[in-house]
Amino acid sequence: MGDLVVTEADMHALGGALTAVLDDLQALQGALLRMDAACVGAAPLLESQRTFTDTRRGDLTALGKGIADRHGEVEQVAPTLRTTDHRLAGDAQRRTD
Repeated sequence: MGDLVVTEADMHALGGALTAVLDDLQALQGALLRMDAACVGAAPLLESQRTFTDTRRGDLTALGKGIADRHGEVEQVAPTLRTTDHRLAGDAQRRTD
């Protein structure tokens, strides 16, 4: 199994996907809170169900923040890694010459 390589584009794509998920969850929560559940024969949302939705949104928000923090770290480290990668490639090329 090879090394896992995560690019900056991967991080941006993941961040965008998480943002979309959060937006969808907020829209769903808003719709559920506004919905007159009795009109479709369902019982209204219980407090525990509302709490669960809020907790999941909080979990996803925390996850998104953690990924954003990691992305910031990657942006700080990436130039050093690129320089090291180029230096190692140059050293390897000189050894083969």
